[in-house]
Amino acid sequence: MTQILRRLGSHRQRGQIIIMVALSVMVMFAVTGLAVDVGRLYVARAELSRAVDSAALSGVLELPDQDAACDKANGYFLENEPEGQPDCDATEENKLTVTGSKTIDMFFLGVVGIDEQTVSAKAVAGFGNLKIDAYMAIDATGSMGADPCNAPQNNDGCPIKEAKAAAQDFADILLGSGAAGIQVGIGPFRGCYNPPRRENNCVPPGSMVADLTNNDGLINGKISSIQAQGGTGTNICLGLLKGEEIMFGPNGQEGSDVRRYLILLSDGDNTYNNDAYGNGEPPTACRPTSTPQNSDQHVDSACRAAQTRERQLDTKTKALRDEMKALGVEIFVVGFGVCGNANAYSCDLGTIGSAAHDNTADRNLLKCLASSSAGTNDHYYEVETAEDLPAVFQTIAQQIAHRLIE
Repeated sequence: MTQILRRLGSHRQRGQIIIMVALSVMVMFAVTGLAVDVGRLYVARAELSRAVDSAALSGVLELPDQDAACDKANGYFLENEPEGQPDCDATEENKLTVTGSKTIDMFFLGVVGIDEQTVSAKAVAGFGNLKIDAYMAIDATGSMGADPCNAPQNNDGCPIKEAKAAAQDFADILLGSGAAGIQVGIGPFRGCYNPPRRENNCVPPGSMVADLTNNDGLINGKISSIQAQGGTGTNICLGLLKGEEIMFGPNGQEGSDVRRYLILLSDGDNTYNNDAYGNGEPPTACRPTSTPQNSDQHVDSACRAAQTRERQLDTKTKALRDEMKALGVEIFVVGFGVCGNANAYSCDLGTIGSAAHDNTADRNLLKCLASSSAGTNDHYYEVETAEDLPAVFQTIAQQIAHRLIE
């Protein structure tokens, strides 16, 4: 009888163990399922957040056209999240709100009756609260005032006229927002400035160069006075140097929250003319390293193999670009009248200052000056006609002014 009772007790214990194991397996299954499905929800939420961020930043560039802004934002969202549902609101001035949602099927939690879950995300893009100092360096050499320009350089299609319209659009977008802490400056560049060089064809800063200001009328007045003039060559390095001088000068804002931008319009062709040399010659930062008292063999804008001092100026331009980027300056470049054919190649720093032909050297210099992400040209724009300049400057202004604010 005792043995029978012992066997019965043993069977009961084994049954209890089996039940406990089964319950444990179910608990572990539920915990594992919860971890897997919650992890999937987390990943889906992160992907959705990136999609609405990108959609908002993309769409806000179309403001103040609300319909165009939402069409672009919704389209961009669906490219990244084809199974998602976007919702766009552009009714607030200078602000675009994009909300996105999508439903995720549950793999494991369906066992306990949770078949699906919806995740959502929201992004708001608009004028941010950071301080902005932006400077435009505009090519004002002879080629910008050549055919098809009339004598006053004020006819449609004239490069310098279209460049001035582009600069005014840029200033109006940034300064017309009414946002605090935004300043704009402008200066044309040629082969020299007067002073320090006492040459009639050098850029006269008093009438054409504007220090950083939030006064839109003042900026537009300076822009209106800009004229294209040949005779001193082209020194892109000087254009950057003037921008650095102004952005870090007395009117430059201070603080870790200041964002500094330089927008350069150029054909990328440094041409050195000895009219830029002499008493008050260009600073050594932008002066050829040898025989600066001599002109290059050719100082026009025709495409040809790089000249001696041109190569030296290219190298110094690149060195100044490195210095400015180290100081936190973000550079946008607009190429106009660039030698050769447009291409998708990104910057090749190793060929700057080489004897490469202008067909490749000029465009590469411009791409390398731009603060593009590695392997891209996202800060470099190139236009075929002067009439395209205003639209590009508007796009850059929108990129600078608008950011994620929620």
